[in-house]
Amino acid sequence: MAYPSIAAPTGLKIKPRKKRYKGVSEAGYTMTRAKATLKKVDFELEYSGMSSADQAALQTHFEANGSGSFSFTNPMTGGSTYTVVYSDDELGFTYVPVDHFAITIKLTEV
Repeated sequence: MAYPSIAAPTGLKIKPRKKRYKGVSEAGYTMTRAKATLKKVDFELEYSGMSSADQAALQTHFEANGSGSFSFTNPMTGGSTYTVVYSDDELGFTYVPVDHFAITIKLTEV
């Protein structure tokens, strides 16, 4: 299943991440090393004027895929597709008059 086809977000944060181990030696030196070689990406999508139709589509998608993975295409590149999950267990829509909604959605690549 893919992320719903709704209007493009008004804001987008892309945060590449790479897990690592970090430790401190007895002499006070900090040591780090990678846990894996694979880099993952976190996305934060901001919608400030989402229509009620898009809100309903997003809510339906969340209810169907809230606990599973789905494909997401980066709206900046239009071609890079990632397998992601919703980072949060809930969606918090804020009503913006007239008949619009605001929400920030966090997605995590798996």
